[in-house]
Amino acid sequence: MARSRRAPPRLAEVKRADRITPNMLRVTFGGDALTGFPVDAASANIKLLLPHDQQDEAAYIASLQGEGEKPVKRTYTVVEYRSDSNELDIDFALHEHSGPATQFALNAEPGDKVGIAGPSAPKLVDTDADWFLIAGDMTALPAIEANLKQLPQDAIGHVVLEVQHDDDRRAFTLSERVNVQWLINPEPQSGNSKLADIVMALPWLDGTPAIWVAGEASTVRELRSYFAKARQVDRLHRYTSGYWQIGRDEDEFQMVKRQDTDLTN
Repeated sequence: MARSRRAPPRLAEVKRADRITPNMLRVTFGGDALTGFPVDAASANIKLLLPHDQQDEAAYIASLQGEGEKPVKRTYTVVEYRSDSNELDIDFALHEHSGPATQFALNAEPGDKVGIAGPSAPKLVDTDADWFLIAGDMTALPAIEANLKQLPQDAIGHVVLEVQHDDDRRAFTLSERVNVQWLINPEPQSGNSKLADIVMALPWLDGTPAIWVAGEASTVRELRSYFAKARQVDRLHRYTSGYWQIGRDEDEFQMVKRQDTDLTN
């Protein structure tokens, strides 16, 4: 059967931008082009299609239609789409060395337009698992939040979250049997994360786990090896994905990621 053609990107409009924690900026998009966006897309990936520096609007709009220079692509996670108000929330983790998407978010004003392609399938754990292990850094927080919202009320497990500042913590409504640990790392691009060490030191629970881990590539690679080899968790019960890599922009990282199965389960 012939594969269906990919849907064209939507030209969304910025409605507002809110700093929800010191290092997380939420941009809410709207516009007629978002009508019909999937309501169950929380945790799924979208591609922001950004203009190049000094590119005029006509050339940018043409690029979204496949003409001329391709737009700058950056991958982000759907926080929520609300069909009643036709609003899509995307969170941007802020850091010292900001790229084109972060700069777009920091400068976003109502009415600004940007192309959005996707979404992919949601990235959610199997809620029928015996217990859960969910971990990641700030780039993974939107998808982690979506996972935590759909955990069973009697869930058992561990959640380990790395953020840049104590005030970047968020409140989650979880079972008392889910242990949440926050790791403060003000310089995530320095390569000094202790996330993998903390996760590997967690007590291993009985039964079949559902594992979800995302964040910086070297941390994800180390944990994927731990789950597969030391704990012998079948890949059907684990999702591990490198979202970014120290020292590489997304274009470079995505090229590496396509060739390295240790970065995505």
